Amino acid sequence: MECELCGRDVDRLYLVEIDGLEYKVCSHCRKFGRLVKSSNKSSDELDFDTEDYGEKIRELRESLNLSVEEFAKRINEKPGLIRRVEKGVSAAPEKLVKKIERTFHIKLT
Repeated sequence: MECELCGRDVDRLYLVEIDGLEYKVCSHCRKFGRLVKSSNKSSDELDFDTEDYGEKIRELRESLNLSVEEFAKRINEKPGLIRRVEKGVSAAPEKLVKKIERTFHIKLT
């Protein structure tokens, strides 16, 4: 798969929004935009219409009246990861989603 910005051949692409346009980019170039989705799939298999876990996680945290730090402590994660996921800077790792589901007895997927 090839990065649409720098042309690198990579195994993983990220969908980022830059100036209102979406690009499939490598990990190096993803810092130039807002992360929309990441995937290990080939570019032909990328499905960018999946759920927005960052928004769901933020809504859950706020409904529990927890700060980012309190929420992160309850699931034994770093607050920085929670902030990045909520802001859409990083995709929510599957491990994080599963941990939240187990801890709070909810279904995000």
